[in-house]
Amino acid sequence: VCAWFSQWNDTERDQFIRLVLLPKVVPHKLFAQCSVMCLGPETLRAEKDNTLFQQQVAAFESVFTDWDVTTRNEFCHRLEEIDPIIMKTFGELIAQTVGEP
Repeated sequence: VCAWFSQWNDTERDQFIRLVLLPKVVPHKLFAQCSVMCLGPETLRAEKDNTLFQQQVAAFESVFTDWDVTTRNEFCHRLEEIDPIIMKTFGELIAQTVGEP
């Protein structure tokens, strides 16, 4: 997944942290940003014309829930090594959820 992340463009990285990763790290929150990416891997797999990015996101979605906390933290650390700026944004997005219902 880190190899994919390193190859994604800035827009794909932003979509990934906002629409895929953030809801997994901060579950049970509703986020204002939503698109087809929010619909989950079942929808992504159902589409015949998925982009490579969408296929990779679907693969990520299928394995992330099986990872333990240590693996998830290591994953985020590795993403930070690849793109510290987007992961700083990710940290800020997490901080914004503190105190929200």
